[in-house]
Amino acid sequence: MKIASFEEYEKKARMHKLHVTLVTAVIIAVVLSLVGFAAVYIYNRIYERYVVVGEEKEYSTGEVTLLAFGTDFLTYNTDGIHCVNASGTDLWTGTYEMQSPMVEVNGNYVVVADRGGREIFIYDKKGLCGKIKTGSPVIDVSVSGGGIVAASVDEGDSISIYVYDYTLDKDDKCVSKVYSTMEGSGYPVAFSCSPGGNLMAVSYMSASGGTLNSSVAFYNFGEVGKNTRNNLMRSYSYMNESVPMIRFMDDKTAFAVSGSRLVIYSDDAGQDPESINEILINREIRSVYYDSNHIGIVFSTESVENKYSMDIYDKKGNVVSTVLFNTDYENIYFLGNRVVIVDSDECFIYKVDGRKKAELEFADDEIRLMLPTKRYMEFTQVTGTGIRRIRLK
Repeated sequence: MKIASFEEYEKKARMHKLHVTLVTAVIIAVVLSLVGFAAVYIYNRIYERYVVVGEEKEYSTGEVTLLAFGTDFLTYNTDGIHCVNASGTDLWTGTYEMQSPMVEVNGNYVVVADRGGREIFIYDKKGLCGKIKTGSPVIDVSVSGGGIVAASVDEGDSISIYVYDYTLDKDDKCVSKVYSTMEGSGYPVAFSCSPGGNLMAVSYMSASGGTLNSSVAFYNFGEVGKNTRNNLMRSYSYMNESVPMIRFMDDKTAFAVSGSRLVIYSDDAGQDPESINEILINREIRSVYYDSNHIGIVFSTESVENKYSMDIYDKKGNVVSTVLFNTDYENIYFLGNRVVIVDSDECFIYKVDGRKKAELEFADDEIRLMLPTKRYMEFTQVTGTGIRRIRLK
């Protein structure tokens, strides 16, 4: 029997190694191609169908107003407020008697007050966590993402804004007050506190020479603000226009919307926000939506195919995308990097970069809310008669 030489063994070993390398390379190339194809498919896919996941829960929403509250939702009317989870279970109930309840949700907090009343209720995910009595009738109320409450009250010759910290262990939970008159700073039409409660932004309206003007003022209630008069850090004037909306996105960034512009205010230290960007708007604004990272402004269009357009901005005022849609929406939500547009029988989901991800029709019942779940393409859907979890297909 012939014995192979060392050189022959070495040659066969090299050939085997080369064969294995080539086969491995082909397998890797095929896998990468499949992964790439799947990625492109998922990237461009538009969901048009859905399946109901799990058992549907009967739940009559009746004559109440609904608000999203994270993965749960709120129902309220003049008699009280309820927090309901995705299974239709009441998590907590708040009772009151109000003629015209004002309700605002911000993060994990809810504030409720009666317009013209003198009592404010603060709720979190566990239920009632604070109650505040005011000395004068409440005009408007706002809550920050950290639970700080601001309320404007009618004191006869002036309109004052009180800022409350419900966690204080004393009867008087007011931590600061901003006093205003029409002859002075003007009438406060909108206000917002930063999540930590250190800053407050107020939009004022005043009359001068027969014209209505607006100003936006920032107040600091921390150590820095103690060194300024009335805690006022800075103020911006806007002539011949109103600024009906101002909101904090986080402790460092706020934005204001008027009929002609979007203004971004920011400060890296979170002490003295200044105007960093003004975006002029020459179209009529229909509505404004926002979260901690994005601002969406909806306009009507003259197009038959798409009656509405929404410009989406980031926290610096840069345009991220423009979304075109044709449904007469009832609400719009920012859910992470998604935008959910809901009508009574339709739902459209877009990425914030403008890509459409879902176009769904619901002919069987009135859609009132679409809530996120832990799964990316699953939602809790609150209808006129029940609650169900759906998965997009």
